[in-house]
Amino acid sequence: MEKELYKEMFELEKGYWWHIGRKKLVSELIKRHFGNHRISILDFGCGTGATMQSLESHGEVIGVDTSREAINFCTARGMTNAIKISAQSGLKRSIKRKFDLITALDVIEHIKDDQKTLMELGSLLKEKGSIIITVPAYPFLWSYWDEYAHHKRRYTARSLRKLLEKSGFKVVKLSYFYSFILPAVMLMRIAKSKSRPGRNSDFVKFPKAINSLMIRISGIERQLLKSFRIPFGLSVVCLAEKV
Repeated sequence: MEKELYKEMFELEKGYWWHIGRKKLVSELIKRHFGNHRISILDFGCGTGATMQSLESHGEVIGVDTSREAINFCTARGMTNAIKISAQSGLKRSIKRKFDLITALDVIEHIKDDQKTLMELGSLLKEKGSIIITVPAYPFLWSYWDEYAHHKRRYTARSLRKLLEKSGFKVVKLSYFYSFILPAVMLMRIAKSKSRPGRNSDFVKFPKAINSLMIRISGIERQLLKSFRIPFGLSVVCLAEKV
């Protein structure tokens, strides 16, 4: 990921609707799956640390990232439980324990061999441990943004399910998310692609009232997800168990 995106993430994660909605979605999935039990969590690709802070309400959290910039921002946020790991050394050499839950939120699309990484993550889970993953949806939405963010691919719900099953997981919950914003993002990316936006971020800074509205709308989607699978959206979210 481009270095300047870490700074933007650090500034936006606490209050921006996208990050708020994702953190609340993950928290609700954890509560429904684990109840009120305190659990051990590995936040794989922890970024600038705001998600780690929200996960601490569910138990003990360790974050790992390959980026020194990300770890520095975690430290600036007051997080002392974030560790820099080497992409070459492998997770097993860096992490010497097992966890109840691993989160990989908008991470595996950055990794060349996503199946190998998921199998390594599975080896760090306790028996019947779980993983929560979010990824960008639809290969046809590939754009300048994916190149700027150093993505390797985008996913469909079907392709993510197949990947997880091949990697030793059983899917418990799988759905699209952020359906309400999908048409607007499609139009924006088409327009920006034609105007050659260069390194402009897709995280549009809305006025406070609109940002609050987006948070409320994403809350409606989370309520729907308790009973239904959303058939389309800008992201794919999955909770899966190690088998």
